[in-house]
Order: sequence, then structure tokens, then C-alpha cells
Amino acid sequence: MKGKNGRNKVRINWRHVDRWLQAQANGTEIASHLGIHPNTLYRRCEEEHEISFSEYSQQKKSSGKMMLKVMQFEKAEEGNVPMQIWLGKNYLEQKDKVEKEIKGGRTINISITDELQEEKEESKEDQNQDQEEK
Repeated sequence: MKGKNGRNKVRINWRHVDRWLQAQANGTEIASHLGIHPNTLYRRCEEEHEISFSEYSQQKKSSGKMMLKVMQFEKAEEGNVPMQIWLGKNYLEQKDKVEKEIKGGRTINISITDELQEEKEESKEDQNQDQEEK
């Protein structure tokens, strides 16, 4: 198939583009991988999808982030303790350390052993027992 200028029109596999966008690649990176100019990618997006590449990209990147969150949550549900701790720290603002500044400008560091740490240790013991039984 020929383009306006008589050159062969590069076929864009939009399923691949979607996947790369979900992995948070940008238009310039994708165009480079396809061997085309970024403006060609942006124009073809408007022609074939009837929305700007910016909108298209935002939709696909958003779905990629959501899928990653779901996969992380599933790992936590499966008992992956490091993932449970990471999600707790990032989504629930849980901390291993508490710093408190008191009058006089001194800082006191307090370490707190929380339930997640205890669960982590129990989980390791359970995993060791499961391996011994096998």
C-alpha cells in the first residue's frame, strides 16, 4: 500500500503499540522501534482511531498501571509477604520507623514491630514446614 508521497505505507500493529503503551513506553520510543517518525505514528493514530495519540496513549498507559496494581494485589493475596508489606507501606502509609521531633530540636527514633512483621515471620515458618512435608 502506498502513502501520499508514493512510499510504501508502514503497517502499524496496534496491539503491539497498545502493549508498549501499557508498559509505559512513549510515542517517540514506539515510533523508533517501528522505524517511523513520531509524527507518522501520531497522524496514523488520528486516522485509524479518530483520537489524538495523546488521548490514546493516556488510555493505554492508565490500563497498564491498573493491570500492574491488580497483579501486585493478587501476589499479596497469594501470601507474598514482601508484596503485602510494600502495598501496606505505599497504600496504607504503614511504616517500620517513626521519627518524632521534640522541643529542643532533638529527634527520637522509635522502631515499631508491627503485625505485618510478625505475619512475615509466621509465613516463613509455614513455608518452611510446607517444604519439609514435600
